[in-house]
Amino acid sequence: MTTADQCEVEAFLAAQGCSQSGASRRKLAGGGRHEVYLVEEGERKAVLKLHAPPRGTSTLDSFGHELRCHRFLAAHLPEHVPALLGADSSSRALLFEWVEGTRPCADQIDLALVGKMASFLIAANRPELHARAAEAGIPFASEHGFSAWHHLRNAQQRIAALLATSAGDPITSEMRDFVRDELSSSLQVWQSRCDTQELDHTTSQVFSPSDFGFHNVLLRGDGRCSFLDFEHAGWDDPAKLVADFILQPDFVLAPALAASFAEELARSGCFGHSLLGAVHSLLPVQAVKWTCIVLNPFLAPGRDAAALGSRLEKAKVYWRKVRSS
Repeated sequence: MTTADQCEVEAFLAAQGCSQSGASRRKLAGGGRHEVYLVEEGERKAVLKLHAPPRGTSTLDSFGHELRCHRFLAAHLPEHVPALLGADSSSRALLFEWVEGTRPCADQIDLALVGKMASFLIAANRPELHARAAEAGIPFASEHGFSAWHHLRNAQQRIAALLATSAGDPITSEMRDFVRDELSSSLQVWQSRCDTQELDHTTSQVFSPSDFGFHNVLLRGDGRCSFLDFEHAGWDDPAKLVADFILQPDFVLAPALAASFAEELARSGCFGHSLLGAVHSLLPVQAVKWTCIVLNPFLAPGRDAAALGSRLEKAKVYWRKVRSS
């Protein structure tokens, strides 16, 4: 952060009642490209999120995206998300209410918690909210798509990027072999089983948090859930939303939990009439996409060979798991 950026952030915090002299700031884990801090002043706590500028020629403005989506959810579903305390476009800063809670661990992921996750999505897609979201100008989700063809093309682009890596070290060569022999061939088999009408069929649009999973939820002491991180949220394909939740690499859902989640959304009537069939059809494509995402470090500059070896092994373990489930 430059000195100018620092001054803008301090001015923003001061405007929110956090004096520079009395407030402390501690960096929190997570956030990806962005910086997230716990801001404390006396007994007052808040979360400061500083959005990084868009990458290269990307037109995705994560700050504006999250601001619009979180503001909408906070206005209509305040019991489900932290309050938005302030926003500043010049410093790309968002200030959120601090929520006392913990992220779920593996042994806490059960039918009850999966049901709460489903209930949030259903609440966010009630017909009256659906209409208000459209009026509020909610954007499209990151990597949105409304046909199987869109999702197939996204996975193919990720595969192409990984196969185009030029490093000649053994671990990168092994990665390319895995991507070509396992991921690319799986997509080709899937595509061969689909006819043109299936690929081109357009789905309905639903509001999706996009990066929706147990890594972005806090379990509160009173049993409620608070949902976080809407920088990729917006309109998307309901089958993609469900498939991505089921396949999230750190918490791949067991078949019984996956079925319960999908069936609860289907019963709500808010996610289209053919949700279950569409999810079943899309799972193989999204499994390829998520495996490619696990391999993303191979695309980063200054790659560490030892770290890449463990990442490739993680991708292979994940791929075997989702292929057998």
